[in-house]
Amino acid sequence: ASNVSELLDDYEEGTFTPTLRSSSVTTGQQSGIGTYTKIGNLVHVNIDFESKDFTGIPNSHVVQITGLPFNSRNTTHTPTSTVPMTYNVYTRENAAFYMGANVAHINGIYPNSGTGWSNIPTDDINQSNVYLNFSLSYTAA
Repeated sequence: ASNVSELLDDYEEGTFTPTLRSSSVTTGQQSGIGTYTKIGNLVHVNIDFESKDFTGIPNSHVVQITGLPFNSRNTTHTPTSTVPMTYNVYTRENAAFYMGANVAHINGIYPNSGTGWSNIPTDDINQSNVYLNFSLSYTAA
């Protein structure tokens, strides 16, 4: 809390290529646009998929986004995204994406009748002309 300028010794900005796919196969996957800012081990990402065709993605799997710029910290802390802005997607109330420990991918989730969380199935996104945009902050390894 002063007027003295302080330099950050670990600051980085960049882009990455997120890939939305089924958690178990790459059939029908699509690439999006990602930007990130890393300050120390805190990473903030913005992920954007615009006018994508996911009609080739197999149904009955978990929606997963791979290719995040850094692995997450190896802890039980699971960061969750902002609520995604979507178009032409079956919208689950309070849907989000979460990141597990020591990984560079996130999975789609939604609350299950107030008793827990369920994974967003690929059936929800198996459409053409899909828009999906959100951000996520997490601690890097």
